[in-house]
Amino acid sequence: MKKDIFNALAVVITDLYELKDEESGETTLFNKTRKTHITEPRQVLIYLCSDYKMKNVTIIKYLNEKGLNFQSSDIVRSKTALEGKIEEDRDYERLFDRLRQKVNHIINNQ
Repeated sequence: MKKDIFNALAVVITDLYELKDEESGETTLFNKTRKTHITEPRQVLIYLCSDYKMKNVTIIKYLNEKGLNFQSSDIVRSKTALEGKIEEDRDYERLFDRLRQKVNHIINNQ
């Protein structure tokens, strides 16, 4: 069930942030880069995974399966960075609500 949630989050975040490679059509969410247009959506993914009660070790496992070499400190850093952005900009809460609705729709229709 947790992997389904992770995958659904990846799909809706990829769509929202328009993170598809033009040639292959594959998501760029899991590209090994530190560019903001990729790292912020990845932080959103990690934050919302935690919101769905996923443990850090589970998030790390799924990210590693996607080719990223994440450790616990990377997860904590991502959450902390996004929490700072949330405090500065409350629009994130509306964004999260939209993402949760889309994810729940995907999960309930599987």
